[in-house]
Amino acid sequence: MPEDQLQELRSLLEEASSADKPPPKRWLERRAEGLSFYYDEWDFHITDYRQRWCRLLEISLQGDSGEFFNRTLSDYAAIIPEVRRQFQRIRPEMYRVVRGLEDGEDFDLNAVVNARVDRRARRAPSTKLYVARQREERDVATLFLIDMSASTDEPMQKPAPALDAGDDGTVIGTTGRGPSNRERRIIDVTKEALVIMAEALEEIGDAYAIYGFSGHGRHNVEFYLVKAFNEALTSSVKGRIGAIEPKRSTRMGTALRHSVEKMASITARSRHLILLSDGFPQDFDYGQDRRSNVYGLRDTSIALRECETAGITPFCITVDKAGHDYLREMCESSRYMVIDDISSLPRELPKIYQRVVGG
Repeated sequence: MPEDQLQELRSLLEEASSADKPPPKRWLERRAEGLSFYYDEWDFHITDYRQRWCRLLEISLQGDSGEFFNRTLSDYAAIIPEVRRQFQRIRPEMYRVVRGLEDGEDFDLNAVVNARVDRRARRAPSTKLYVARQREERDVATLFLIDMSASTDEPMQKPAPALDAGDDGTVIGTTGRGPSNRERRIIDVTKEALVIMAEALEEIGDAYAIYGFSGHGRHNVEFYLVKAFNEALTSSVKGRIGAIEPKRSTRMGTALRHSVEKMASITARSRHLILLSDGFPQDFDYGQDRRSNVYGLRDTSIALRECETAGITPFCITVDKAGHDYLREMCESSRYMVIDDISSLPRELPKIYQRVVGG
């Protein structure tokens, strides 16, 4: 048995007194869960990485047959067409002018003048007198990393019913502009935003992937597989989006490092990672002092820098109103946004994407 697995089994045996299942059974269950990955973690106390400190498990989500996805499309039926139109506008046919061709769409005036000068000087003129436009497609890839911690199970505060004015000044209700007044949780609003975002990205054709993360302790960081870059928006993927649910803790640094590995083989010219969360990084063993969140903030900050070093542009979005307090410690002000009104996230996420990724 590999040494790292032996160490893991020993640690489970030591926890036997507090375990709800026999340690060997828990260990065998973990072995069957899926692929394991080991990552370093930054410890600001020693100003260095702790080698292979965290174990991450990839976990496949079981879908809900697409009920949540389809219901969201119905709830937001009035705004989705406008979102699609916005994304159509940032999908221009981009062209690059190519010069020095022997055949093309038009003459290159400078090349023609130079050829005329060469002819008068009795030198052999160049025959490369044409220019052409070659169409360039968008080459963008974005990974959406979703916080699935237990705190996302919190219900939203119910806002007053929103009324909108039509073009003629008539007040209209919210039908088709968002969900009804049924009680929704933070995770539900996040999923709604993902549904609208997926519809918009299908319109523009940008590559995208969706993953979630949670876990409990450094030996059990969970990374949930929702949609890979090479997957289409199939009914299975729609079902997995609907199956995203609150889990446990928030070890952001490890999840970010695994996301970088997921993007290592993506060759797009423009690569982005958008982190959606509802709070700061937290886990019961994220540092020696459970009352302090400094260790987790420092590790996450280093992980975000690792993203940039790998050529990936990170951007953090939180629906925590106190987000400014800790996000400014994790990244530059241009690299994060705090959404004060959680219910606006489905409408705001496509706009944020356009600003962050660009047209």
